[in-house]
Amino acid sequence: MKYEAVFGDQLITHISKFLEYKKETGEFVWITPTSNRVCAGDVAGNNYKNSYTTIYLNKKMYYAHELVWLFETGEMPVGIIDHINLNKKDNRFENLRLCNKSENGCNRGLNKNNTSGEKGVTWHKKAKKWCAEVWKDGVKHYLGLFDSYDHAVCAVREKRVELHGVFAKFN
Repeated sequence: MKYEAVFGDQLITHISKFLEYKKETGEFVWITPTSNRVCAGDVAGNNYKNSYTTIYLNKKMYYAHELVWLFETGEMPVGIIDHINLNKKDNRFENLRLCNKSENGCNRGLNKNNTSGEKGVTWHKKAKKWCAEVWKDGVKHYLGLFDSYDHAVCAVREKRVELHGVFAKFN
Protein backbone atom coordinates (compact mmCIF):
# COMPACT_ATOMS: atom_id res chain seq x y z
CA MET A 1 0.00 0.00 0.00
CA LYS A 2 1.40 3.42 -0.90
CA TYR A 3 1.14 6.47 1.33
CA GLU A 4 2.17 9.19 -1.08
CA ALA A 5 1.27 12.52 0.45
CA VAL A 6 1.23 12.01 4.21
CA PHE A 7 3.72 10.15 6.42
CA GLY A 8 4.22 9.34 10.10
CA ASP A 9 3.08 12.07 12.47
CA GLN A 10 1.16 13.92 9.74
CA LEU A 11 -0.85 10.80 8.94
CA ILE A 12 -1.51 10.14 12.64
CA THR A 13 -2.71 13.75 13.07
CA HIS A 14 -4.95 13.46 10.00
CA ILE A 15 -6.48 10.13 11.03
CA SER A 16 -6.89 11.27 14.64
CA LYS A 17 -9.37 13.91 13.44
CA PHE A 18 -11.76 11.09 12.51
CA LEU A 19 -10.72 8.03 14.51
CA GLU A 20 -9.74 7.28 18.09
CA TYR A 21 -7.24 4.45 18.58
CA LYS A 22 -8.13 2.03 21.42
CA LYS A 23 -4.76 0.62 22.45
CA GLU A 24 -6.15 -2.15 24.68
CA THR A 25 -8.24 -3.68 21.87
CA GLY A 26 -6.38 -2.59 18.74
CA GLU A 27 -9.61 -1.10 17.40
CA PHE A 28 -10.41 2.29 15.96
CA VAL A 29 -13.62 4.11 16.86
CA TRP A 30 -15.20 6.90 14.83
CA ILE A 31 -15.00 10.33 16.47
CA THR A 32 -16.35 12.25 13.51
CA PRO A 33 -18.91 10.58 11.23
CA THR A 34 -17.80 10.53 7.60
CA SER A 35 -21.12 9.41 6.12
CA ASN A 36 -24.73 8.88 7.09
CA ARG A 37 -23.92 5.19 7.75
CA VAL A 38 -21.26 5.96 10.36
CA CYS A 39 -22.02 7.26 13.86
CA ALA A 40 -19.62 8.64 16.44
CA GLY A 41 -18.67 5.79 18.78
CA ASP A 42 -19.00 3.04 16.15
CA VAL A 43 -16.08 0.67 15.74
CA ALA A 44 -14.41 1.49 12.43
CA GLY A 45 -13.69 -1.05 9.77
CA ASN A 46 -15.09 -3.88 7.72
CA ASN A 47 -14.25 -7.55 7.78
CA TYR A 48 -15.23 -9.42 4.64
CA LYS A 49 -15.33 -13.18 5.19
CA ASN A 50 -12.16 -14.02 7.13
CA SER A 51 -10.06 -11.09 5.95
CA TYR A 52 -8.20 -8.20 7.50
CA THR A 53 -10.06 -5.23 8.96
CA THR A 54 -10.18 -2.40 6.43
CA ILE A 55 -11.01 1.21 7.20
CA TYR A 56 -12.03 3.67 4.50
CA LEU A 57 -11.27 7.32 5.15
CA ASN A 58 -11.48 10.06 2.50
CA LYS A 59 -11.84 7.47 -0.29
CA LYS A 60 -8.66 5.71 0.81
CA MET A 61 -8.45 2.20 2.22
CA TYR A 62 -6.27 1.44 5.25
CA TYR A 63 -5.62 -1.88 6.94
CA ALA A 64 -6.33 -1.56 10.66
CA HIS A 65 -3.21 -3.53 11.61
CA GLU A 66 -1.04 -1.10 9.60
CA LEU A 67 -2.68 1.86 11.35
CA VAL A 68 -2.04 0.23 14.74
CA TRP A 69 1.62 -0.15 13.75
CA LEU A 70 1.69 3.51 12.70
CA PHE A 71 0.11 4.73 15.95
CA GLU A 72 2.45 2.59 18.09
CA THR A 73 5.74 3.21 16.26
CA GLY A 74 5.15 6.49 14.42
CA GLU A 75 5.97 4.88 11.07
CA MET A 76 4.09 2.91 8.47
CA PRO A 77 5.31 -0.69 8.39
CA VAL A 78 7.89 -1.69 5.84
CA GLY A 79 7.23 -5.29 4.94
CA ILE A 80 4.51 -7.64 6.11
CA ILE A 81 2.77 -7.52 9.47
CA ASP A 82 2.19 -10.97 10.95
CA HIS A 83 -0.70 -11.65 13.33
CA ILE A 84 1.02 -13.91 15.86
CA ASN A 85 -2.16 -15.72 16.96
CA LEU A 86 -3.41 -15.99 13.33
CA ASN A 87 -6.56 -14.00 14.18
CA LYS A 88 -6.71 -11.31 11.46
CA LYS A 89 -9.20 -9.32 13.54
CA ASP A 90 -6.95 -9.18 16.65
CA ASN A 91 -5.03 -5.98 15.96
CA ARG A 92 -3.58 -5.41 19.42
CA PHE A 93 0.03 -4.26 19.02
CA GLU A 94 1.38 -7.17 21.10
CA ASN A 95 -0.17 -9.55 18.54
CA LEU A 96 1.63 -7.90 15.60
CA ARG A 97 5.19 -8.25 14.34
CA LEU A 98 7.09 -7.33 11.19
CA CYS A 99 8.24 -10.18 9.02
CA ASN A 100 9.14 -11.16 5.50
CA LYS A 101 7.02 -13.36 3.22
CA SER A 102 8.79 -16.57 4.22
CA GLU A 103 8.42 -15.89 7.95
CA ASN A 104 4.76 -15.03 7.47
CA GLY A 105 4.26 -18.35 5.69
CA CYS A 106 5.85 -20.21 8.60
CA ASN A 107 3.20 -18.85 10.97
CA ARG A 108 0.15 -20.43 9.32
CA GLY A 109 -2.37 -22.98 10.38
CA LEU A 110 -3.21 -26.22 8.64
CA ASN A 111 -4.22 -26.15 5.00
CA LYS A 112 -7.84 -27.10 4.38
CA ASN A 113 -6.77 -30.25 2.52
CA ASN A 114 -4.50 -31.51 5.34
CA THR A 115 -5.51 -35.04 6.34
CA SER A 116 -2.87 -35.89 8.95
CA GLY A 117 -3.60 -33.09 11.42
CA GLU A 118 0.02 -31.87 11.38
CA LYS A 119 1.80 -29.57 8.93
CA GLY A 120 4.57 -31.38 7.09
CA VAL A 121 3.35 -34.89 7.93
CA THR A 122 1.71 -36.97 5.20
CA TRP A 123 0.92 -40.63 4.69
CA HIS A 124 3.15 -42.24 2.05
CA LYS A 125 0.89 -44.90 0.47
CA LYS A 126 3.58 -46.82 -1.36
CA ALA A 127 5.92 -47.09 1.65
CA LYS A 128 3.04 -47.37 4.14
CA LYS A 129 4.86 -44.94 6.42
CA TRP A 130 4.56 -41.36 7.61
CA CYS A 131 6.58 -38.86 5.56
CA ALA A 132 8.00 -35.80 7.34
CA GLU A 133 9.22 -32.62 5.65
CA VAL A 134 9.52 -28.90 6.43
CA TRP A 135 9.74 -25.98 4.02
CA LYS A 136 11.86 -22.87 4.54
CA ASP A 137 12.59 -20.13 1.98
CA GLY A 138 11.29 -22.31 -0.86
CA VAL A 139 13.53 -25.25 0.08
CA LYS A 140 12.07 -28.58 1.18
CA HIS A 141 13.87 -30.24 4.09
CA TYR A 142 13.08 -33.95 3.85
CA LEU A 143 13.22 -35.62 7.27
CA GLY A 144 12.46 -39.18 6.27
CA LEU A 145 9.82 -41.88 6.56
CA PHE A 146 8.56 -43.00 9.95
CA ASP A 147 6.62 -46.06 11.13
CA SER A 148 5.03 -43.95 13.87
CA TYR A 149 2.91 -40.85 13.33
CA ASP A 150 4.16 -39.47 16.66
CA HIS A 151 7.80 -39.82 15.61
CA ALA A 152 7.09 -38.02 12.35
CA VAL A 153 5.33 -35.20 14.26
CA CYS A 154 8.26 -34.87 16.68
CA ALA A 155 10.76 -34.70 13.80
CA VAL A 156 8.73 -32.03 12.00
CA ARG A 157 8.26 -29.93 15.12
CA GLU A 158 11.96 -30.04 16.06
CA LYS A 159 13.00 -29.05 12.54
CA ARG A 160 10.35 -26.31 12.44
CA VAL A 161 11.75 -24.77 15.65
CA GLU A 162 15.28 -24.99 14.23
CA LEU A 163 14.36 -23.42 10.88
CA HIS A 164 11.49 -21.07 11.74
CA GLY A 165 12.46 -19.92 15.25
CA VAL A 166 9.81 -17.65 16.79
CA PHE A 167 7.67 -18.03 13.65
CA ALA A 168 7.31 -21.81 14.15
CA LYS A 169 3.61 -22.64 14.30
CA PHE A 170 2.20 -25.82 15.77
CA ASN A 171 -1.33 -27.08 15.29
